[in-house]
Amino acid sequence: MRRSPLIRLILPLALGLTASACVPRYAELPPMSPAELTTPLPIQRAVVNGVNVAYVDSGGEGEVIVLIHGLSSTIGFWERQVQPLAAAGYRVLALDLPGFGASGRPDAPYTPPWYAELIRAWLDGLGVSSAHLIGHSMGGQIAMTMALETPDRVQSLILSAPAGIERFTPGEGDWMKTYWTETRTL
Repeated sequence: MRRSPLIRLILPLALGLTASACVPRYAELPPMSPAELTTPLPIQRAVVNGVNVAYVDSGGEGEVIVLIHGLSSTIGFWERQVQPLAAAGYRVLALDLPGFGASGRPDAPYTPPWYAELIRAWLDGLGVSSAHLIGHSMGGQIAMTMALETPDRVQSLILSAPAGIERFTPGEGDWMKTYWTETRTL
């Protein structure tokens, strides 16, 4: 039995409308500020090169692992890795990169070399001369930059879905800087 062309048109449309009604209405939710993004990890704060930086330090005397999150992420990305790595004897450090999470949003270039320099200064302030770096996405690009610029400070490098070493036009860079570092409502 063949269905009429009208039924073949209306049925998918009706299913699509029904499915869309099941999607939560995020626009009706109150906006969240970066300070409201929470994690069960104990957050510490430091001023690094004039920038407020939120970070986690598991403490301990073992080798240091630095966790660097990706674009549009926060320390919370690493919640499930900090405790097991610390339990294995490592000192685990993770930070909210400036422009994300609970860290400051300075007027800065937000380039991998800028982030790499800030992380080196942060590590200097914590008395860390070298570390194992684990970077995800943009954090991988930052970790690669650190390894290339100061290989003596990088004991090992683990990259998870790293961003490439792509080049952005000045307009693209300005757009990303504005988009990702503004507090805004949806």
